[in-house]
Amino acid sequence: MAAGTDHMSRDLEDLLAARMTEAASATGRKPGDGLFKDATGQAPRTALDKTSAAARDIIDTENRQRADRTAELRAARLERDKTEKK
Repeated sequence: MAAGTDHMSRDLEDLLAARMTEAASATGRKPGDGLFKDATGQAPRTALDKTSAAARDIIDTENRQRADRTAELRAARLERDKTEKK
């Protein structure tokens, strides 16, 4: 592994850990909580409410994963461009 890649890997791990901490503090949930738990602390009343809450959780999770992946790709691209210019 190249020295720059190891540093980038640590930066990405730090970024991911910080992002998970932010998400946990924003929702009041721990990263290991179940997918279908209600983030507001109040149980949904109807089946439609439960389905809507689960759908929102899934969409939010996918959005976070997409943002994390985009950040990883951007960092890798910047690192690659930095080494190509030398």
